[in-house]
Amino acid sequence: MRKIFAFILALFMCNVLEASERFVTFPAIGTCTGTYVRYREDPDTESNIIGRLHKPQNVIVLGQTATDGQVWYEIEDPESDSTAWVFGKYIVPLFSEATQRSELYPLLVNIMQNYGINKKKAELYSGPAVNTEYRHDNLAAVEAFKKGNAFGDIHIGDDEEKLTDTLGIPDRRDGIKCTYIEGQDIFFVFYVENGKITRMSFATSEYFRK
Repeated sequence: MRKIFAFILALFMCNVLEASERFVTFPAIGTCTGTYVRYREDPDTESNIIGRLHKPQNVIVLGQTATDGQVWYEIEDPESDSTAWVFGKYIVPLFSEATQRSELYPLLVNIMQNYGINKKKAELYSGPAVNTEYRHDNLAAVEAFKKGNAFGDIHIGDDEEKLTDTLGIPDRRDGIKCTYIEGQDIFFVFYVENGKITRMSFATSEYFRK
């Protein structure tokens, strides 16, 4: 009996550790790897089904838990303001571990949450207008240009100093354009005129795969 218990405990810990290595921090951006994957009210296969995900749908992952040694991820419901749970084997990080550890990653997650990681979530956004581009119903680019628009703590109208204090020195500076790049995954451009941020945009690598 002790051997069986030890085996079950080891299996449980293995699953938890594997999950913690997959997602560095939460909230995070995950992508679905299956077809018609159920997401539920609670992390249990007997719980009520709320909806279904499909490959390659992206979701905001809020956290994780384990039920009977199996990892479940808590996600933002892709179609409402509520949350739900999906079986862990069908959700993987959209970005590499190195990208998840970068200074730009929390900013990207904030944008995905704020402006709509998919078109349905975008309908819930009620702030100043932005231009958005989607690929496979996944948010791939945003251009913000009105007062009240924000990328995380950075707002239209902020001083350039706040930009550099928050994100550091740009990777490239070309006239009024301050560009920040994370690997081959994330690209941010902030337009600075007379010391003020007047426009800002971001794109993921998916945006360039037209």
